[in-house]
Amino acid sequence: MMSPVEGMTLMETGNIIVDVFCPQCGRLNRVDFSVNQGSEKGNLQINCSCNSAIPISMDFRQHYRKETNLDGIYSNLSNEKEKGEMQVINLSMSGIGFTVQGSDTFSVGDQLELSFALDDDKQSEIEVAVIVRHITDKNVGCEFTSKIANLIALESYLND
Repeated sequence: MMSPVEGMTLMETGNIIVDVFCPQCGRLNRVDFSVNQGSEKGNLQINCSCNSAIPISMDFRQHYRKETNLDGIYSNLSNEKEKGEMQVINLSMSGIGFTVQGSDTFSVGDQLELSFALDDDKQSEIEVAVIVRHITDKNVGCEFTSKIANLIALESYLND
């Protein structure tokens, strides 16, 4: 039996007390995760009183992040010649993650303009300026730097 907390996303909303069940003995371990806030991700190990180690994977975020599979386009404002297609893989109210194909190159700190359609009933168009915060292989993580065109549609989409 896996711990119900493993891989769980915890939002930064104050005190976070979570009950973690030991897969070895079944004991309930009450854990205060609020001490780990401030870091975005963390792999922890909870030690049960039976001496069993329970691995916990956590992701502290200010906003819910929804996994997606949306086509879009980008323009790199830091390198005006660079434009291309992207695949939006996740969205939140404060940022976006996407992948690119081919030889696209970004640097942390690049300013981009993104455009994509949500897969909601209205195929709502979203346009937003972002800054690149991290890059791993072809995965690019960005933070929104401008107001989101069609904010109401994005909020509704993320709440579905």
